[in-house]
Amino acid sequence: MMLIEVEAAPASDVAIPTDRAPQVWARGYTGAGSRIAILERYNINATADACLDIVAARASTVDPVGHKSRVAAIAACNDPNNPTLRGMAYGAQIVDSGHDNTQPDIIGALTWATDPAFVNRAHVVNQSESIELDNILHFTDRAYDYWVKNRNFTAVIAAGNTSNNVTSPAKAYNVIAVGNVDDNNTVSWSDDVMRGTSSHVNPNTGVEKPEVAAPGTNINTVAGQDTGTSFAAPQVAGLAALLMQRDPDLRNWPTAVKAIIMASAVHNIEGDSHLSGQDGAGSIDAALADWVAQTEGNTGTCSEPCWWNIATTNAYPASGGNVERTFMANRGERIRVAISWLSYADPPTDTSLDLLYRNFDLQVIALNGETRRSESAVNNFEIIEFTAPATGQYTIRTVRNPAGDRGNEPGGNLLGIAWSKQATYLPDVRGNVDGWTSTFAVRNDGAEPRPVRVTYFYASGAYAGESNTALAPDQSWRLAAPSYLGLGVAIVDGAEDLSVAVLQEHSGPYTLDAYAGVATARQDIHIPIVQKGNSGWYSDLFVYNPNPQNATVTLTFKAAPNNGNDWSNTYVLGAGGMARFYTGYLPALGVKFVGSVRISSDSPDRPLAVAATQFYGASQLMELSSTQPLAAGLYGPLIQNNNSGWKSGVTLRAPWGNLPMYATYQVSGTGGGCAWETWWDNPQIVYPAPQGNPPGCGAAPNAFFSAVGR
Repeated sequence: MMLIEVEAAPASDVAIPTDRAPQVWARGYTGAGSRIAILERYNINATADACLDIVAARASTVDPVGHKSRVAAIAACNDPNNPTLRGMAYGAQIVDSGHDNTQPDIIGALTWATDPAFVNRAHVVNQSESIELDNILHFTDRAYDYWVKNRNFTAVIAAGNTSNNVTSPAKAYNVIAVGNVDDNNTVSWSDDVMRGTSSHVNPNTGVEKPEVAAPGTNINTVAGQDTGTSFAAPQVAGLAALLMQRDPDLRNWPTAVKAIIMASAVHNIEGDSHLSGQDGAGSIDAALADWVAQTEGNTGTCSEPCWWNIATTNAYPASGGNVERTFMANRGERIRVAISWLSYADPPTDTSLDLLYRNFDLQVIALNGETRRSESAVNNFEIIEFTAPATGQYTIRTVRNPAGDRGNEPGGNLLGIAWSKQATYLPDVRGNVDGWTSTFAVRNDGAEPRPVRVTYFYASGAYAGESNTALAPDQSWRLAAPSYLGLGVAIVDGAEDLSVAVLQEHSGPYTLDAYAGVATARQDIHIPIVQKGNSGWYSDLFVYNPNPQNATVTLTFKAAPNNGNDWSNTYVLGAGGMARFYTGYLPALGVKFVGSVRISSDSPDRPLAVAATQFYGASQLMELSSTQPLAAGLYGPLIQNNNSGWKSGVTLRAPWGNLPMYATYQVSGTGGGCAWETWWDNPQIVYPAPQGNPPGCGAAPNAFFSAVGR
């Protein structure tokens, strides 16, 4: 039985950005080298086929209703004429696994697509079909559990659209069942809700279903529009393909893939923020999942989010024993840890055994002994979320609980472990410093109420205190930095579900400036404008090391032509510490300097957060944070051209070398071009912008800046 869901308005250009997939594409990962089997009745139609790389097909009737074709397009469509309708893993290949709608042939399609001897063997299988609607495991559930255990592929299944029971084969232990989020046609998380029809009642085994959710409401594709968990599932399958390009080892570790996806699904839609009845661990966050996937922990300690794959046996760990892995975290960061393992199923029949031979419990232990626990007896995963109470090393302990242990398990098991963190870093916080005081504006961008913690640190990295509150969705919190802090830093426990701005307020005379909190620390940070003695303007650089170990930091200054000296120097910045670099104290830059600076850490395991200020005298301040990544094209939404006396200046730098840089200016509100400029100097100072105040641009044009070939 295949459910054909309701049609509605188009929105795929919203759904996948809601998943944060474009951030992964920008890092160079599109699913290339990964293969996704779309296992469903019929074969993909010509409309979807035109934008897919189908490398193999199991013959069936061509899709007469478009359901399978839409599912495939969401997973991997790459139509250059419709870039907003890109699939989640638009560089992945598709295995079109058709069947005749009988259960034996469904499993025939599964074994065909995942055969290890098949040159186009699928690494991921997506099935967006519902079969039995009750709460009992059936033939297809047991078959998935058996074949995932024996062939080590990742299986993603639509949870169903019954408003009630999760349907087969999504009830299987060893698959990832996916619920349907209604994103209300916005990329913002704050208005997202679960679709009322999304299946969520657990099977009689008690295992929590679905494991995660994704937008599945009002999805538009090249093959048409549709709504249902059918169209949420291929987004998760596509995410698995992205992770497998990031690290091909994940192709054979379905438990690690599940652990990564659950540990990173921090978009909470309903209920408890880390695990609840309708959205499971939450709606997926592709950017965070990719961050976790890029580092295999092996046997060492992870300084950044990572994952581990551990082959367990009947003897290891022993009953009552444990497996431990370690990671480093800072006080105030929000941490999530997930583990996953497999059930054991006999060759499938409707009465064959499908059991959890292992009952693993999860503990996360802080340096001070404080311990968090997740100890379900019915799930083949465990998950914990908390705000780190201290800076230092944490231990993930996976305990083989004798209660529920069934003894010797044929073939052993695969244990996947993953951890993620979320924080917004505030590198420049002032508690009554020379008349300046920082005020924080924190907003809950999520769909559910949540507690929020701001943790303060002195510039040395020592803990200075904290503030706590609870925020409803869309609610903001404004608070001032404590006066005892002096010049310091802060961490807010969350990133993509919170937005944070720091307002710098000066009294006598009263002035105000602000910068956005840094949600992603980076190894390399480029500040395009740095000044020293430029008509009285100077710069302060606040470099924050949000890591529990020292970082070697290199500052490389590049002067604009005839505006000072190039100069580079290296410093050691202590764990959790902040260093202030005032250009007035850097004689090597020359008497006057206008240019840019690159701030880099010695290791990707020690990323940095930076705030850069431009100031004139004691009370005039302009500040920006290290939130803007490098890009081939940048937009200036407001360039003022003598607008009530205000004029804009722009500094551009191409760190990759002397390539021509361009600006195209447009008249605000019309999009019509009004001026074009080309430069070779690197950095390039443009003041005023546009140069020459072209009259056709009006008082407030906008602009697009780019560098050729990058």
